[in-house]
Amino acid sequence: MSNNSEEEEKIGFADVLKNRNYFYLWLGKNISYFGNGINLIALIWFVFALTGSALDVGILMIFRTIPTIVFGLLSGALIDRANKKAIIIAADFGRGLLVLLLPFVTSVYQIYAIAFFVSTFQQFSTTSRMTLVPSMVKEKQLIVANSLYRVTSMIMDIAGPAAGGVIVGFLGTSTAFVIDAITYFISGTLILAISYKQIQKGIGSLGELLVDVKEGLVYTWNHSVIRYLLILMAMLMFSFGFINVLAIVLVKEFLQVGAEEFGILASFQSFGSLLGAASMGYIAQKIKRGTIISIGIVITGVAIMSLGFYASVALAAVLLFLAGVGLIAISIPATTTIQQASPEEIRGRIMGALMTVINGSVVISMGIAGYLGDTLKVQNVFIIVGVVLLVFSIVSYLFKPEGLDAF
Repeated sequence: MSNNSEEEEKIGFADVLKNRNYFYLWLGKNISYFGNGINLIALIWFVFALTGSALDVGILMIFRTIPTIVFGLLSGALIDRANKKAIIIAADFGRGLLVLLLPFVTSVYQIYAIAFFVSTFQQFSTTSRMTLVPSMVKEKQLIVANSLYRVTSMIMDIAGPAAGGVIVGFLGTSTAFVIDAITYFISGTLILAISYKQIQKGIGSLGELLVDVKEGLVYTWNHSVIRYLLILMAMLMFSFGFINVLAIVLVKEFLQVGAEEFGILASFQSFGSLLGAASMGYIAQKIKRGTIISIGIVITGVAIMSLGFYASVALAAVLLFLAGVGLIAISIPATTTIQQASPEEIRGRIMGALMTVINGSVVISMGIAGYLGDTLKVQNVFIIVGVVLLVFSIVSYLFKPEGLDAF
């Protein structure tokens, strides 16, 4: 349970890292995430150097995003049928082999194809890892394990692109791709060391997989807690899509500052998320998850709304920091609860649905944000989004399912 008595010993990061299986899963994930960052920078640089077109870079990002939406549900059904450990290994080695082809491509279309399949493998790997975590640790350790996962993921999200820039700058894109491939091979090798047995149904036909997808969606919708949390995550990520697109407009037109301040402001949101993730494992052992989630929605709504009221860089930094904290206060407890509420035999499908909801919401909101950013003052857009999120916080609290705090 999340609301343990004070007499119980508190669980820390060191406790979950003592678990050999979790340690290898966690370490492999961090190494592959580091490689993802290198891959992103090298790919963008490679495409722009080859074509000189910002449009082609945009198309590249679209090809990287499509698999996360298209294959989210189907990957979950396959993961429930096949061996999760084998899927991660195949996906990691598959990504490594594909990336090694990049130094030899002669056309931007070949890069698009490779980027698409690398992202597809990543979709299967990421969903499989999320599905495996509850099987690696004790139930009372799960929120701490997820917090550690998020902390180190964010560190790798910062370190990977930074390293990618240095590698590309001094050694070139080909060397960056080779190093990226090595990170995937190391990750896959670490997964080999995990001891995990799973009852397998066999991959089955496409028709059988689609039936499984339908069963997973029906279960998800009929489960009040999971349905509630998926809707909540959709609204959360929808809101953050506006920050992703309009932060640059806010900086240039409302705050009227330059690239240096833009970078600093972006880092404050990351620092807020990092602090929130580092402390969430401890906080969740003292406060009920439903309460944490409600507080997180309010913090995020107030922070986003306030961005539209005050033309101050310092205050904007504080507000983005709080938005980062709010994001974690919602996402880690929600993800952990969904994992615990999902029977192991269909957990892959439910995690696939979660990934689809997250990525789909971000893509939709970024499209709407682009339109509203061109038709309204950017500060008004942030006020509207913040107010909507605050109204949603009231509605979500009033309709909170009874079983939410049981996990």
